[in-house]
Amino acid sequence: MTRTPPGFHQHTPCRFVRDADSFVRFLIDGLGAEHILCTRRPDGCIAKAPLRLDDSMLMVNEAGASYRPRPASCYLFVEDADAAMARALAH
Repeated sequence: MTRTPPGFHQHTPCRFVRDADSFVRFLIDGLGAEHILCTRRPDGCIAKAPLRLDDSMLMVNEAGASYRPRPASCYLFVEDADAAMARALAH
């Protein structure tokens, strides 16, 4: 059985996106995520960037030839949906 890293859940979403740096900035500025770490590939793109959103973790990676970007949907539960939407749209 694989050991789950501290702070992670057994199921942790992982997103492969184009321009991962901008997506990470949006998660931090627009949704209030906490940036835990960022490792980069030799070309300077994000290889792995785990972020904490409240009690959940999300892994973000730059898409490339081996891992193409894919659409995804996620639920994000918040105290004040209108305030969260306004903040996200502002970023």
